[in-house]
Amino acid sequence: QVVSNSRVRGVNSKAEVSLAEFRVSAVKAITNVQLVGECNSESRTQIYQVLLDCLEDYSTDSRGDIGSYVREAAMSSLQKCNHFVISRGHPIINLTFTHDLKLKLLRGFLQQSLEKIDRTRQVALEAVHALVHSDLQLDDHDLLKRAVPYLAVLLPKTDKEREGVAKYMVDSGEEYLQNVEYNNPNNLFPRALVLLTSPTYIDSVIRGLVVSIGGLTESLVKASSAAFYRLPDRE
Repeated sequence: QVVSNSRVRGVNSKAEVSLAEFRVSAVKAITNVQLVGECNSESRTQIYQVLLDCLEDYSTDSRGDIGSYVREAAMSSLQKCNHFVISRGHPIINLTFTHDLKLKLLRGFLQQSLEKIDRTRQVALEAVHALVHSDLQLDDHDLLKRAVPYLAVLLPKTDKEREGVAKYMVDSGEEYLQNVEYNNPNNLFPRALVLLTSPTYIDSVIRGLVVSIGGLTESLVKASSAAFYRLPDRE
């Protein structure tokens, strides 16, 4: 009932725009229903859908894009839910991570990872990174790993852990980036172009770049525009 009666996605009315902080709290509360309570498959699906709806919250007021706080909270919550489900093992993984859900998660995260707010991009990158480098089977997985290579700065916390991961990645032949400004548009946007060859993710990449082109920061606009102008070369 908590899930069915909770709709935290942003709408256009001024009254609801002023309630961004409430919607962020609602996102966290809905997430706890899954993390703390015992959810059946139907309830878990509803929770995921509500959180995915929050990625479409672009509410604005005099402070600017206040919907970004809702989107960030939703992505953090989705990442927690993903980790919770994966940690429970089979069969809950197969019941939860349907092909459709995995596509929605990746498309939503990828779009947010290319948009104009640095803080939002970082949250999105961490979320998509966790999915891409999990054991889940994903569409165009090799392309995703090229676009979002394993980043030591996101997961391993100690020098010893980083050395172990580096050795594993070298032995396995996978790409590993230890020292990189992963959220820098000049590094991020060119890497994302590899996904333009994927019919599955191309729309999400283009949407994210278009939003960044409309940003207010000169360096961001230049980096996103340069990537966008290269689109014809990828056709």
